[in-house]
Amino acid sequence: MRCAKARKRIIFHFYGELAAREEAGLKKHLESCSACQKNYSEIKSIWQTLQKISSMSPLSSLSPTLWEESWQAIEMKIKENQFRTQATKPAKRIFNPRSLVWVTPLILIMALASLFLYRTLTKSSGFSEATLSPKPMPTSLEEYKTDLKPLLLMLTNFQSEKEKFILIDKKYARQLLLESKLLRTYLWQKDPVAAEWLEDLEIVLKEISYSDKIDQATLEMIKKMIQEKKVFLEINKPSPR
Repeated sequence: MRCAKARKRIIFHFYGELAAREEAGLKKHLESCSACQKNYSEIKSIWQTLQKISSMSPLSSLSPTLWEESWQAIEMKIKENQFRTQATKPAKRIFNPRSLVWVTPLILIMALASLFLYRTLTKSSGFSEATLSPKPMPTSLEEYKTDLKPLLLMLTNFQSEKEKFILIDKKYARQLLLESKLLRTYLWQKDPVAAEWLEDLEIVLKEISYSDKIDQATLEMIKKMIQEKKVFLEINKPSPR
């Protein structure tokens, strides 16, 4: 079995979705491949962290504090991988974030966490049903912007003097918040400017996700934050290739 195939199977191994023959093949490969053994151990560590988060509180009702505390373990593991990879490179080589070879391919971490989120979060009817689909989590900034834009447009176009209320799907906003955190960690060295923009965006998404009530005053505050953080200015910029 090739390493690339083994790494893909590691993800489904943790979900218990491998056939007995596939499990046996993966086990045999891991016994003889130290690189994949290391990948397996680090993916297992992140998987256990995700399970711990889920056991503390349903993901659909995570408090900002609980998620921030729980997320640190995942973020630390990813950054440790990045730092360790840098340290093993020849000293004379010019540093180029886009050329980094990750110890654990970050796309595997993205796959693990995105499957976890999509299978754990309960999708509600209405806005989220029309917007969400059972697809992998966005792994590029452009994909994420496409998912984000409808919510921000709805908020900024709402006219409180003409309309009495606005329906906001908080579960969808919360899912966008979780995805932003994961994507930001993924882009941490590859695209620092994009990562910084996502960090600003998360302030807006937190306000939407965890406000007890989206009344007129809260909505105006959210709209002001979107304006101050220049969210739409950045969301319409093409991402660097």
